[in-house]
Amino acid sequence: MSVGDLLTFVRADGATALVGDRDARAVAEALWELGLLPGAATAATSIAAAIKTRAVVRKPVQFTEREGDALRRASTGRVTWSRA
Repeated sequence: MSVGDLLTFVRADGATALVGDRDARAVAEALWELGLLPGAATAATSIAAAIKTRAVVRKPVQFTEREGDALRRASTGRVTWSRA
């Protein structure tokens, strides 16, 4: 898998992660399972849209502060975040 095939996740605090489609799908599924947690559905929708986009035209998936808690919960053990 090349870097161009990976999704870039960017949290509101500036942390980033490169994520393969399989892990991105797992994070999106985990977000849907969080249900009504603020930001979970929005974050899941953003990831799903990015996965459907051809790799050559993908842009980083930007998450808001509101989506942060849900994203952190859903990505634990699946995504390694690094500071920008």
